Amino acid sequence: MNATTLSAKLSRPEPQGSLENRILQAELRLIAREENLRRGISALGSRLRHAAQQPRRWAAPVLGGMAALGTVWWFMRGRRGHGNNAYPAMSAGGRSYSGTTARQSPGKPGNQVPWVRFVAMAWPLLPQAWRNRVSPNTVTAVMTIGLPIAENMLSGRQQAPLRTMASVDLKRYAGTWHEIARLPAPFEAACDGQPSATYTLLGGGMVEVVNRCHTVLGRCTEVAGIAHAVPGSGGAKLKVSLFPTWLRWLPFAWADYWIVDIDDDYRTALVGNPSRSFMWVLARERHIDPPRLQRLVDIANEQGFAVDRLKVVQPD
Repeated sequence: MNATTLSAKLSRPEPQGSLENRILQAELRLIAREENLRRGISALGSRLRHAAQQPRRWAAPVLGGMAALGTVWWFMRGRRGHGNNAYPAMSAGGRSYSGTTARQSPGKPGNQVPWVRFVAMAWPLLPQAWRNRVSPNTVTAVMTIGLPIAENMLSGRQQAPLRTMASVDLKRYAGTWHEIARLPAPFEAACDGQPSATYTLLGGGMVEVVNRCHTVLGRCTEVAGIAHAVPGSGGAKLKVSLFPTWLRWLPFAWADYWIVDIDDDYRTALVGNPSRSFMWVLARERHIDPPRLQRLVDIANEQGFAVDRLKVVQPD
């Protein structure tokens, strides 16, 4: 029943306070609200389409805001001195490492801001039409880079420095690695099964990174990026970016990828970031035996990673 029909019924001679009149008036109010809401949504859609057709009007404010955020992050990073190399090298089990062995309680890697991670949960709740307009690569970049940086900026005191390998031969590290276990990460929530990453050495000390995983729908997704070694880290500390080339000049477009441990044969590796929010156990094979996995988990536990939340993704 539309508004015209209801208005016609109300015009009939009925007692003013009759139940039927009150019901008709309530229905008219509901219809009016629905029409106002529909008009508002239509007007908002028109404004968004108009803005999308004139990117120059919004590109400058967006880039300016990103630059300001990058400046703030760079300033805070400089004040914290996060991840510097001022700590002496040391050895454990006949192998060389850099940094310290400061042990932290498992599952308590410092003053984190866990609510930042819940931002990723809002993405599936957005309308499908909105999500279809955003590239999966952009979403992955934001989840991979933006959220950890936001968490790092909003976190409290600095944690003890993360100990890494003293040196890593990136030529030997290149190739395909399979994920054996990981700390749950929002940007990998859609992955079903065992993700993999392929590293290819490029000229000028750059490394191409290609991450692959199968979604719960059985579709293979692929995200490409670039990486380079941090000067003075011996190749053990990399900066990785999944952002488009034209945005890589921003400081927050790069994330830490630190090789915490790797065996002599370059067959298994433990990788994480200084805030201990992400960690991966990697291997050349799709499956490693429990003792080898336990050794890497013990190292991660000693380094302060929350191994109680570890998710094993290698096939049985």
